[in-house]
Amino acid sequence: MDLKRAKFGIIAIFIMAIMLGSTFAYSILQSGSKSGENTIEIPTSKIIESELTTEQENYLLTQGKTIIKYYYNLKCDDCLRQKNLMESITNTQGFSDQIIVEEINTNEGTIPRIIIKSYMGQDSLTNYKDDDIINSLCKLMFKPPVGCIVREV
Repeated sequence: MDLKRAKFGIIAIFIMAIMLGSTFAYSILQSGSKSGENTIEIPTSKIIESELTTEQENYLLTQGKTIIKYYYNLKCDDCLRQKNLMESITNTQGFSDQIIVEEINTNEGTIPRIIIKSYMGQDSLTNYKDDDIINSLCKLMFKPPVGCIVREV
């Protein structure tokens, strides 16, 4: 009987040693991999004149940001007014801390196009009114401002 207990004790100690060793090895491996990771450079401005990389976009979406991609052509008559609208939205209380606007000048057509992305989904707008933009933002924002709730009433 004592021999069986001794074997059981040795096996139990061996299993515990493996478990403790694997825990320490995992923590050491994790701390080493963090120092070698590539960091994602996030723009400091809420309005940028280029497209974000996929990594930047994904990071911002997971942080609760809403991204407006505004595609326009300089030959468009109404585009400057709409561009100013996009920029003013980024300074509106409730929207300002959650929105990033990408202003992308294209040579395609004269009808501007907007893609709004968030953690909650995506909307694509063409032939839209200013209210359509706000309604889409209110629908897609992670934390819509009080003004969005009032619009629904």
